[in-house]
Amino acid sequence: MNNMSTIVNDRSLSGNDISVYLSPQTTKGVINATPAFDQFRRTEGKPKKEITYVQSGEVKTNRQGRIQVQDASTFTGEPAFELNQSTALYFDAMLHGNATDNTVTSVVTIGSDAAGFVSSNADFAGYAVGDWFMASGFTDPLLNILYKISVFTDSNNIETVNAPASVEAEGASVTIESIKTSSGSAQTYFTTQTRTVDKSAAGDIDYRTFYDAIINTGSMKIGETGIVTGSFSLAIEQLLAGAALISGQTDNTADTSDPVSAIDNISRIYVNGVDSNCGVKSMGLEFNNNYQGDRSAACEGERHAYGDIDVTGALVTRAVISDTFDWRNKFENSTAFALAPAFTWSDGRWMVVEIMRAKLTEHTMPDGSNVVSSNEMAYSAEEDPITSTTVQIFRNF
Repeated sequence: MNNMSTIVNDRSLSGNDISVYLSPQTTKGVINATPAFDQFRRTEGKPKKEITYVQSGEVKTNRQGRIQVQDASTFTGEPAFELNQSTALYFDAMLHGNATDNTVTSVVTIGSDAAGFVSSNADFAGYAVGDWFMASGFTDPLLNILYKISVFTDSNNIETVNAPASVEAEGASVTIESIKTSSGSAQTYFTTQTRTVDKSAAGDIDYRTFYDAIINTGSMKIGETGIVTGSFSLAIEQLLAGAALISGQTDNTADTSDPVSAIDNISRIYVNGVDSNCGVKSMGLEFNNNYQGDRSAACEGERHAYGDIDVTGALVTRAVISDTFDWRNKFENSTAFALAPAFTWSDGRWMVVEIMRAKLTEHTMPDGSNVVSSNEMAYSAEEDPITSTTVQIFRNF
């Protein structure tokens, strides 16, 4: 028997036949002349056009159904994802922040002391209290970890929340990595495109292109087990007519990084910059830019204006009898705390997402027989007076 694949001219469509791509726009209102797209590694969801109808109020003497008239159209999209290196980069756009690279590579002018790090060459210029960085290259391998700056004396002297494991003089070739993005008002708009197998379309692909899309809300969920998941809600303003590709469009190389799991890729979860030592069981983050729709007669879709940031989430921690009511006291005393999961990949890339100043808004402890009495809580974040931010992201890619 000569094995040959079957020519298939028609079959049922599947979700695998649909893909979503995004390309950042240089200018709002204009698709880039030669847009370069990244495939969005989604688990479900895509941009779409939604239409609402209104029923005519005319009195029908024959009692038959009244006319249905299109009332409004809205362009939306809610792609869900697993956290990997490519989806992590969209957090910058969610925060409305610009990335600042403060990395210093392979210098011999950094040493450690009992409280932090010192430099003879202003290597800490650009850093500030609250910043995270990864150190590498020290002779003592215990020094090559993540740190959060607690005191910024000057560009030659900083202290860290977790004190260095040892004192080491300058001389080793040291690198400190830190690319920072803070929640702000720097908007990033995207051209977003769905590509669907369609034998009736040119090249067998239907291209539906929306533009002036911005991330309104974003979420991230870290469970006790399983893959870290999330979703984005897009506020989209315009739809390009037709189903053809854009002249000159290209695709960037696809990301192949592993999705983050609750065990293999979450190296630590920090509370106030200190490793919780498995004290945090699970957590979630809900980030909302509070975009409001702005409609106009004779125009399809809507424009959007942003509001104040809202950041909320769920948090579950262990209750241990050495300090049974630590978290209940935080709740009752309205004690502010910082919360930061750190993610790592096998290729050496890492990322820290820090809620700078959270307060607990709910707290319960299961108290039945044969149950674990964890702290089950909800939090809401406020502006941190030291950094003037609500959420910050630090990474090395």
